[in-house]
Amino acid sequence: MDPQSLKEDLRLFQTTLLQDGLKELLNENKLIDCILKVGERSIPCHRLILAACSPYFRELFFSADGKEVNQREVVLENLDPNIMEVIVNYLYSADIDINDNSVQDILAAANRFQIPSVFTVCVNYLQKKLSRSNCLAIYRLALTMNCARLAIAARDYIADRFETMCKAEEFLELDPPELFAIIGADALNVEKEEVVFETLMRWVKKDKEKRLKSLEEAFDCIRFRLIPEKYFKEKVEKEDLIKTNQELLKKIKVIKEAATGKLPEKKKGQDEENGEEGMLPGYLNDNRRFGMYAKDLVLMINDSHCRGLRPRGERVLSGFDWGPDPTKPRQSYYKGEQAARVGWALCR
Repeated sequence: MDPQSLKEDLRLFQTTLLQDGLKELLNENKLIDCILKVGERSIPCHRLILAACSPYFRELFFSADGKEVNQREVVLENLDPNIMEVIVNYLYSADIDINDNSVQDILAAANRFQIPSVFTVCVNYLQKKLSRSNCLAIYRLALTMNCARLAIAARDYIADRFETMCKAEEFLELDPPELFAIIGADALNVEKEEVVFETLMRWVKKDKEKRLKSLEEAFDCIRFRLIPEKYFKEKVEKEDLIKTNQELLKKIKVIKEAATGKLPEKKKGQDEENGEEGMLPGYLNDNRRFGMYAKDLVLMINDSHCRGLRPRGERVLSGFDWGPDPTKPRQSYYKGEQAARVGWALCR
């Protein structure tokens, strides 16, 4: 056996021995030196295990000068005792049972006690479980937990289904920063910018007294230069919430001037190497959203296969082939005459 394999085997054996031994001591109630009081429940454990696995408990068991604090009983408020037992069991066994009913509470506990392994497992679970019924709740939870990875995954899920999700009552309950991160995204799957504007107006009117002050900031999320001129005149300029706001009227004027090709001058003091377009305010952004790009597709079908070809550049075609098993599409690329031969072979 080579030295590296031997070292890995020894590490595995020692880890298993240590884990089994600690679990046995807990089950036999031996060397217990800490009791966690959670509600009416007392959970016995070892200070060493808690301190080794959790910076939260490590700080709790030591004073500011590094001296050990002999605190046998630890009272934990605002915590479900069942969730704490799940956490403690994981610390001893590396085994954890996560389900739809418990995952959010376990995630919150892992965040509170700073246990990254449990936190990551919960994040992975929630990412895989994203659906139309829970994506908004998961998005808000992720922001509360300051978990960028989960927040981005949930936001992208919402953005990809924006025209459906924006009609949900829960969507109108989003806080300003939560909403702006969605409607300001390039990944928004909408064919028309008007949908985004109308969604913003519905959101403001849901709680006009509190949200009206956020409308100026929200303007930077709407890409007014993508809105047709007729709609802009009839809907945007005539919107009561806009007509009564002098700051918004100034922005409307700038947008109308931009439509004629007159863009604001570059602000003084900014890096001259940056292009002027990069200095424009958000409401003059004219980058198309994800859902605004054309999706031309040529379908060729025979008795047993269907091939879809769509342009990629001038001559290259991206092909998606569905055979007898439609759940397993295969992707390939063709150029010029090769693409023509594929079509002829399938259609003859």
